[in-house]
Amino acid sequence: MNANSHLGPDHQAVIGRRREARLRVRLEAQLITLDGTVRMVMADLSRNGARVSGHLPRLRLKQQAIIQWTQFEAFGIVAWIDGNQCGLEFDEPLPHQVLVKTREIQDAAPLPSDREQARGTARAFVQGKVRL
Repeated sequence: MNANSHLGPDHQAVIGRRREARLRVRLEAQLITLDGTVRMVMADLSRNGARVSGHLPRLRLKQQAIIQWTQFEAFGIVAWIDGNQCGLEFDEPLPHQVLVKTREIQDAAPLPSDREQARGTARAFVQGKVRL
């Protein structure tokens, strides 16, 4: 018998602070607030939230925000901020199909890593294709 079986079939075990598994991704996203729109990189996604990284000017805890990625968007609040990363908590859980489609997009065309992007920029600079 499971230690939580007395809690009933609707009980979800919480592992750490997470209620659901997160989909690790590296996709371009936009974070839209009343203060403006910022390009970000979505690092992970679940039905209930997302973690993004990038330049976070004027972002505040509990601030309302919209995150857009590929053809999807979600409304929510800024749940936490740590350096150049923040977590968003969605107002409504995402449909499972959005996670499936996001995974397909990630597998087909992920963003290069920060290191790969820096190497590409350095290579282009050395070859005279880019001025810094």
